[in-house]
Amino acid sequence: MSALKIPLKIPVASDPLTAVLLPNQGEIPREFGQLVDLELLSLRGAGLTGLIPSLLFNMSSLEKIYLYENKFFGNLPRNICPRPLLRVLAIWRNKLTGNIPSGVGNCTALSGIDLHENNFTEYGQEGLVSTNCDVYSFGIMLMEVFTRKKPTNEMFTSDLSLNRWVSEALVNGVTQAMDSRLIRKEEEHIFAEVNCVSSIFELALNCTVESPENRINIKDALALLQKIRLEFLAKLSEN
Repeated sequence: MSALKIPLKIPVASDPLTAVLLPNQGEIPREFGQLVDLELLSLRGAGLTGLIPSLLFNMSSLEKIYLYENKFFGNLPRNICPRPLLRVLAIWRNKLTGNIPSGVGNCTALSGIDLHENNFTEYGQEGLVSTNCDVYSFGIMLMEVFTRKKPTNEMFTSDLSLNRWVSEALVNGVTQAMDSRLIRKEEEHIFAEVNCVSSIFELALNCTVESPENRINIKDALALLQKIRLEFLAKLSEN
């Protein structure tokens, strides 16, 4: 799929399936709302500022949104997922504030979300964020930590997401999914460490199952993570 490079302030056609914005300064042009057939929108590192316009989330065909490493500020639009087609949402390293809208919980096709390095308030404050959304992000975060891979990594496509990759890699053993730098074969506590990471991956997968109704509750997930930690420390003390 070829990319269309679109300078700011220039009207764009509605037929390309991919749009990439050249690095520049300014806000997102309103003309982007005319790209009704757009599937992938990449505005990463384009020097953009201002609010993220809600019109981006009104595109019925949009599946992937990359807005990271810009200077966006203010709140995320409340209509962040009016249609459950969005699969990747990457808005990390901006200056966004406020709450993460509960509409994220409606993105049932979401396989990758990265909102870190912003200034969002605590998850769940004022009841604006669903528990299901929180626990999904928590599971993805756990996978990022122990695989050293981001859900926005180029290796992940429409057919392969981070959580699916972890699930398939675990079939051949936990060491196939985890970052090899986390454990050295000569370490004294290697079996305890491998078992600990295996339990964490299992927890992460329970946080990111496809159906939100079948995901573990965030409170139970935190309690289970604490249990995994205590069991790990107990095994270390036995040796």
